[in-house]
Amino acid sequence: MAKYKFYQDLKIKVWQRNTFVVDGSFKEEAIEKAKKFKDHEIFETLDGWESEIIPDTQVTLEPCENEGNATIQVWDVETSRMVASNRLRDTDFMERYHNWAEIGRNLRKSCIDYIRWVLKGLDGEMIVLDPKSMDEEMQDEFQAVTVPYDGGNHPEYNSNCFSQVNAAYLKGNDIYLDIDETDEYSIDNIDIQDVENIAELVKSIIDFQNKE
Repeated sequence: MAKYKFYQDLKIKVWQRNTFVVDGSFKEEAIEKAKKFKDHEIFETLDGWESEIIPDTQVTLEPCENEGNATIQVWDVETSRMVASNRLRDTDFMERYHNWAEIGRNLRKSCIDYIRWVLKGLDGEMIVLDPKSMDEEMQDEFQAVTVPYDGGNHPEYNSNCFSQVNAAYLKGNDIYLDIDETDEYSIDNIDIQDVENIAELVKSIIDFQNKE
């Protein structure tokens, strides 16, 4: 099998140490002169300086730190042609957004499927999610979950960003939540992060009960 040579160029940021000498009748005078170089480089002002790269300080820049331009390039040695780079494209953010959105949709579906599966196993019973309403040995094991409540028919005064979830149950094949403001709040009303939090709490409760 043939072998082909490539090289990778990196645009990096790194700490460089410049050692220099200043005159002074005493140390404090020299320190005051040295302080003047806190805002500019020494190269055009002083002679006899020495420079070195400080080890283990190299960091590769991200394209967003380089005005969207590439900070990593891969070149074909034989043709001196760049074959790939991490330069940001106008379509990159949309492509990544769609990928992220697809992951979010799949995660939401998986969480809801899991919650529904658990509830079906309870034969119509709700699962209690309010730690204060759990058995005494469970109360210290779990923290309450909150979700945003849209306010129903009166969002202007009845909405709540942090409504506590007291329980979850099935109505037909649909999942409903018992929250502070209403005992019939569809899980379809909340976003992926809140659905994931509820699924995680449900799983933790089931795992705890199975250990007993």
